[in-house]
Amino acid sequence: MAAGIKWEPDKFLSELERAKKTALRRAAVLVVASVKKSFGSTGVPGATKAVRHAGRSRPGEPPHVDTGTLRRSITYKIAKDSAFVGSNVVYARALEMGYAPGGLAPRPYLRPVIDRERDEILACFRDIL
Repeated sequence: MAAGIKWEPDKFLSELERAKKTALRRAAVLVVASVKKSFGSTGVPGATKAVRHAGRSRPGEPPHVDTGTLRRSITYKIAKDSAFVGSNVVYARALEMGYAPGGLAPRPYLRPVIDRERDEILACFRDIL
């Protein structure tokens, strides 16, 4: 009898699904860590509002840390075929995208990380192939 390969499609698909979720999780953890590192800081714990205002980030830069709430809230969620990275803080979207009615220019902190870490994110998926 000749040696052969036994094809087990259910087992293969199950392992592929598990590997995909692992890659999604690794990529999301990488993005969350990089986003948190990107935040600037006023460097003045307990500073007054005037001092914090003077230390604000410029439009186009990631936001500076004031209370740390936004930075602490950055997390990820794995759905069926996707990973979502973000925050549930009310002002998170306004900082990322800007808020025209309030005159707030964007201070993106998610999109630049995705661009900067693109090769590392893709590497997470190459590992499963």
